[in-house]
Amino acid sequence: GVDLAAMPAEDLRREVDRPNQKLTWMPFDGDLPPRSIPGTNTRIVFENKSSIKVRVYWVSYSNELVLYATLKPGDTRDQNTFSDASWLITDLEDQPLGWFRTGNLRGLAIIPLQ
Repeated sequence: GVDLAAMPAEDLRREVDRPNQKLTWMPFDGDLPPRSIPGTNTRIVFENKSSIKVRVYWVSYSNELVLYATLKPGDTRDQNTFSDASWLITDLEDQPLGWFRTGNLRGLAIIPLQ
């Protein structure tokens, strides 16, 4: 194992903050993602690896879209969320590109090249 006492505080923080689970990118196929379901507290890290600016929407419990962020290519966003939450990714004209569904662990949501 890693000797945590020997790690500099900054390295330890990076180790603790690192996502534990890579979330599956679900390309938009004509159907919007399912609504979010209340779950346990977790975090999601969005990473925009596409070549365009994108919008990040939370799909609410009542199936409404709530804008949380606009990400430029290369941007990341660390977001508090809950397990079983759906996050829709669109272009700047709100055309859906794909979506993610969170799990119980801190997730990494990589937005792929478009």
